[in-house]
Amino acid sequence: MTDTKSRMKKIPSIKLGGIRYKLKYSKNPINPEEPDKSLDGLINFSDSTIIINSRLSGQCELQTILHELVHAFFVSIGIRDFDESLIDGLAYQLIGAIRDNPELFRKIIKLGK
Repeated sequence: MTDTKSRMKKIPSIKLGGIRYKLKYSKNPINPEEPDKSLDGLINFSDSTIIINSRLSGQCELQTILHELVHAFFVSIGIRDFDESLIDGLAYQLIGAIRDNPELFRKIIKLGK
């Protein structure tokens, strides 16, 4: 069986509300506010980058990208104070909704073309 990670093509960037976030991969992303703590991902609004731990499996990588996008959703509507469990929960729900409703998301994608 082939690992999902080995088959997955890296996503170079993601656009959200007119801002393109460049995805970068690092073996050990570090939160500048807690340098002793390793992270799965980190969004940097000042330079529009999302840093993802390159050691994550394919499924964990995608969940982490969505997690960081949910951070961007909140910040884009002016909410900067939130609990990480809320962000994680929404990211998992988004993955579930996308997986469980592919036809809906195909129709949404077609609307934009």
